[in-house]
Parts: sequence; C-alpha cells; structure tokens
Amino acid sequence: MSKNGTHAVVDKIADLQKRGFSSDFVVMDNQLFCTQQKIFLSNDEFDINEVHSFPHTNSRHETILIGITSQQHAIKGILLTQPASHNPAVPNVLFKKMGKFWL
Repeated sequence: MSKNGTHAVVDKIADLQKRGFSSDFVVMDNQLFCTQQKIFLSNDEFDINEVHSFPHTNSRHETILIGITSQQHAIKGILLTQPASHNPAVPNVLFKKMGKFWL
C-alpha cells in the first residue's frame, strides 16, 4: 500500500473513532469477536454500518475497514482486514451483511 493509502486508512479509522466506533473486532473461527468486551457476536447480534476499501498500489490486494455496531451489547467498533490472495473470500460471518454494500 502506498504512503497515501496508509494515510487514507489511518484517517478513516480516526474518523470512525471520533464517531464512537471505539471497540476492535477480529474474526476468529469464522465468528466475530470483540476484543474489549471479550465476547463473540452471532450474526443476529451485529450490523455492518460502513465498509471502506483501500486498494494497494502495487498489488491486487486491498485493506477493508468495516464499521460494526451491536445494539444488543451497546458496542460500536472497527474490523480491519486484508484478505490474502491465497484466501480472498470474505469470512462467512460477514459475507451476507456486506453484500448490501456491493450491489
């Protein structure tokens, strides 16, 4: 990713954090995990509110930044992912919910 691309990701993360997206999410065993709350969220416990894609300049890879909320657990947070070329698929836990952003 170029230096400008890195700045774009950092700027968008800062923007989301200013708007209350303060928790961090990771995908573990095809489940969404909130690192601060130490809980797994099932598909019906979260919504994807924003998806931002940042292509890398000298490759076919991209960084994907996802804004996630859970009203049930009062959580707003961020998932940052970089699908690798050997595993380009979006994790199943996110696939259906992200589809609305790529219509």
